Amino acid sequence: MLPLESHLLLRRARLSSASVVSPSNLLSHLGGGHLSRSIPSSIQSFARRQYRNLNTLELLSPKARLKLVSTMSQPTPTSSGSDRPPSVVTDSLEDQVDQSVAETDTGPKTSRSTSTLKSTTNSPSIHSRPLSGVFGLNKPSGPTSMSLLDRLKPLLASSKLFQDPNSELGSEKSWREKKSRRRGGGGGRFQKHQGAPKIGQGGTLDPLADGVLVIGLGNGTKKLSQYLDCTKYRTTGLLGSCTTSYDSQDPIMKRTKHSHVDEELIRSKLEAFRGEIQQKPPLYSAVRIDGKRLFEYARQGLELPRPIESRKVSVHEIRLVRFLPAGQHPFQHPDSELEEEEVRLVGRVKQLVERSEGILEGEGGSEEEERGNDQDESNLPSSAFVLEMKVSSGTYVRSIVHDLASECQSSAHVVTLTRLRQGEWSIDQPGFRGNCIDWDVFEKAIEELEEERSGSRVAERDQDGLREWERVLLSRISPC
Repeated sequence: MLPLESHLLLRRARLSSASVVSPSNLLSHLGGGHLSRSIPSSIQSFARRQYRNLNTLELLSPKARLKLVSTMSQPTPTSSGSDRPPSVVTDSLEDQVDQSVAETDTGPKTSRSTSTLKSTTNSPSIHSRPLSGVFGLNKPSGPTSMSLLDRLKPLLASSKLFQDPNSELGSEKSWREKKSRRRGGGGGRFQKHQGAPKIGQGGTLDPLADGVLVIGLGNGTKKLSQYLDCTKYRTTGLLGSCTTSYDSQDPIMKRTKHSHVDEELIRSKLEAFRGEIQQKPPLYSAVRIDGKRLFEYARQGLELPRPIESRKVSVHEIRLVRFLPAGQHPFQHPDSELEEEEVRLVGRVKQLVERSEGILEGEGGSEEEERGNDQDESNLPSSAFVLEMKVSSGTYVRSIVHDLASECQSSAHVVTLTRLRQGEWSIDQPGFRGNCIDWDVFEKAIEELEEERSGSRVAERDQDGLREWERVLLSRISPC
């Protein structure tokens, strides 16, 4: 085996250069090119462990690099008087690199943890802690976006991926616990899930909707605004009825004729929805003025303080994917309908909006129109249509479906809504494999965590101590 002093001198010669050293080159320098015959396995292993550290040195200024090399070339005696073995030098080097990075002439004058090592390899690992980044989740239809994030918090808090190994509180405590202690020991949101990273979402999805939900962890929450610009959706509209929310989650507000609507008619109306359009959200569910819903103004007999503002949105692409004739799809209308009193209330809401916009009384629709006067087709099976669109942030897909049906002299509401793509994240599609993590992966992990805490089982872990969901997350997350 090479003496430690010779080993350090050889490394000093290499580290004084700004070039990146590969494991093969390093081993070649250490052993004269005979990788397998002349170099002990311990030295080979040591060299490969140092490859990540050697890459990190390109971040250092010449001054900081020289200081690091000078320190490393001084042998450190152990308690027995001998030099430390290479494995101990390995651990020391990581600390020295972190300190030297903070002192570089070109970098910020702040300390960095071992997560600095990740930035040069562009792939997260168990050594790059605490982990921060952005990943895509394939949300199922049903739960709210926030409820899924809340369920993730205890799972994330149980993972060592989000624990800072250099924390002064110890390797098993994270920076979130450290922050909690500074604020006085723990109340509020830091107490419930100690150790969980900061978590956020890049554009919420309605409970009905499924598909891409972009999630940021730690510093990744600062990048979520980048994913709000352009999004691709697929949605299905069911003809013949309109609901207060414009989707199938609310009761029917009115029924209309629908048998005259066919594929050609829908295609002919799509052009009006391309490009920049002025759009209003669903008046009866999504709109608030000064914190009050429009129904509250109508119930109290109050006028709206100001008109409902339209928002300008961009529909970059919109196309009819499929027309589903009546009887050839599984979709059904909601079972419930608005009561008489609620129908009258809807009429008053519409009148409030019309008066706030300067529309004279009698020019708008009547209560009879709100209920619908085409009851003769209420028992006929309805057709449906499937749209795909790429839209800007803030676009109400439900409103597009509602307004498109109105242009066809009918009504429709959304029965399915899927976010296919958001930024770089996408779900599986025919002929295309997405990069989002299915919620089932986390659902299984949450169940295993609960069973582990109850003592009924022990979760399986790999040689690095990682569970299955942690390995999946490391393979999909975009680190930052």
